[in-house]
Amino acid sequence: MRFPWRNKADLLPGINLPFTQLKSIATPAPEYLIETVSQYSEQITLLCLGPLTNIALAIEKGGEDFVKGVKQIVMMGGAVRVSGNGTPNQVSEWNLYVDPLAASQTFKSGIPITMIGLDVTNLAPCTPELNEKLGNLSSQNEVGKIM
Repeated sequence: MRFPWRNKADLLPGINLPFTQLKSIATPAPEYLIETVSQYSEQITLLCLGPLTNIALAIEKGGEDFVKGVKQIVMMGGAVRVSGNGTPNQVSEWNLYVDPLAASQTFKSGIPITMIGLDVTNLAPCTPELNEKLGNLSSQNEVGKIM
């Protein structure tokens, strides 16, 4: 699915993120997650910025070893005390709305989860100052050093 806002995000003023030199891999995401968690057991924090589909598939395929091997999940998703975003019911948050089964499986897995919902992300505006800082850092290939 193509997100209607994706092209606009690329046009934000002051943001010129560098292209990566990394190449994609042929391994499907759930298998890659299982392999990586197995290799670095109890050291992996999964940062989930979209639907939890691949996490749920890794939980299903990797079983208890995968669940025990993940240190924690930090996810952007959910809406507790605010309206949703971009969903037909105007109540749900998009990342959980598009795959509620995956969200349910992930939440029931027993993996410690920190949920950063719209309640919080709505309070983190993309200001001109942030855009400028991101633009300056991206030109120096230091995007990871924002704060």
